[in-house]
Amino acid sequence: MNSLNKDEKINEFINYIGEGAFFYIKLLMAIGKCIEDNLSDEDDDLVDKLLFDENKDEDFDDDLVYEMAEETYKQWYKAWDLFKELKIKDSNLLEFYDKYNVDLERWMDDFVLVLKVLTRKDKKYVEKAKEIINYLIEHSSDEESKLIYLYELGHLYSLIGEYKKAEDIYREVIDKLPDYPITYIEYAQLLIETGRFGDAEKIMERYYENCEMVCDALYESVIGAIYLNLKERGINQISEKLRSYYNLRDKITDVTDRLYDEVGAERFKKSIKILEFPFENNTFFADEEEELAILADFMIFGSIDGVRTIDNVDESKYDNEILDALKKSKYSLFKVVSTNPKEHIVEIEDVFENKRYTVMDVMMSKTVDVGYLFTSRYVPFENYGIILVCGYAFSPKSETILLKKFKKLMKKLNYGDEETKKFIALHKLGKRYGDLMTALW
Repeated sequence: MNSLNKDEKINEFINYIGEGAFFYIKLLMAIGKCIEDNLSDEDDDLVDKLLFDENKDEDFDDDLVYEMAEETYKQWYKAWDLFKELKIKDSNLLEFYDKYNVDLERWMDDFVLVLKVLTRKDKKYVEKAKEIINYLIEHSSDEESKLIYLYELGHLYSLIGEYKKAEDIYREVIDKLPDYPITYIEYAQLLIETGRFGDAEKIMERYYENCEMVCDALYESVIGAIYLNLKERGINQISEKLRSYYNLRDKITDVTDRLYDEVGAERFKKSIKILEFPFENNTFFADEEEELAILADFMIFGSIDGVRTIDNVDESKYDNEILDALKKSKYSLFKVVSTNPKEHIVEIEDVFENKRYTVMDVMMSKTVDVGYLFTSRYVPFENYGIILVCGYAFSPKSETILLKKFKKLMKKLNYGDEETKKFIALHKLGKRYGDLMTALW
């Protein structure tokens, strides 16, 4: 191997990765067949589900999974030896991808996951996994990457039952990288496994405070399971105010999801056309996930052919309190007047009506400034309101010009009732002058 020149070593390196990838794909397929509730085709989801799901199908074919993992390992460890020999720096990964079309960062992450699978069967792979993760920590070019790989090391310790080492690492990562959500989730699971349910709920509260802007559906489902686990055990350490807030959000999500299910194909197509989203070959093209939320909101609350979905459902099948509040909701242009992070409260003003509303939103109260201008749906409840859907954010300096543009647009629009026209006008202004908001809760 040492007699090869650099280009030949790179070719060997890439070949080993490719040969291992063949078995890695088979590994993922084997896992997918063995897991009863396969949520997605994402590699990480599948492997994590293999590692942590205790309710696996009784026909789970461990032998096939481990056979494919071992075959992947054989090829990728050869590639790993060459990777170290070639001394490819973390800062050169993008350049390597551009030149050879090989995503080394993804390969290293996949390799760590393969080792986690093997570690579940045979502890002899623990040292190999430590070697690779420690190498990645040592050679990372930035602090964030180091901490993410440090989390992987903590996760490895948790898998093999070395909970004290795992806990120390999780604490360090949370302190230094507080907006990395998976650390909170794994730490909370560790605490539950070791019987410290109250501590797990405290970690969950920190998770909500620090990570809500970056969490996706997978993380939310995991943390929801942890929350349910704690609730079933009667743990009550989260403040009653926060508990009530999250329970309310859960109820709203349940109702809006079910309302969305009531939307038919024709309404879907008409909504896309009205909002001028790309639609080709019966396929909706969204540039960002937030655009899907805007479309869903319009399909539920917009008046299309004189009918709103929310007014045309069997009310007996829904939570009446939530449904009534949603019917009273309003989509508008709001401005932040004040924030109270300690109480999780934001005071907002409808710039069209000069009316003020009190909103409870954990993350928004910590992240937005006074004067922040945004479109969203406000849902009124007895003690406070809820921001339901993110729309667009605008420069605070643009308020005057936006109001002028809005009035002109409203005169030109001739579709739907006033609230529907208002939504369409704000959507048009947002696409032209604003930025899509990231979910704040």
